[in-house]
Amino acid sequence: MQFLIEVMAAIVVWAAALAFSQFGVEVDLTRPPAAEDRPTVQRSPQAAAAPAAGVAADDCPDAKKATVHRI
Repeated sequence: MQFLIEVMAAIVVWAAALAFSQFGVEVDLTRPPAAEDRPTVQRSPQAAAAPAAGVAADDCPDAKKATVHRI
């Protein structure tokens, strides 16, 4: 199936190049070389996250009751 799609695509490109050549437009069918170096995104450093106020300690009984227990 992939071969059939590629053959049909080649025929369409060839037909387009043939149609454009009548008007003096040359169609370049060669692919550009693959880029070796891809641009990378550099992120700014983030400040360390401060602990949220109101976070209960692990030994707090209210924190143990507030946990969600999934069945």
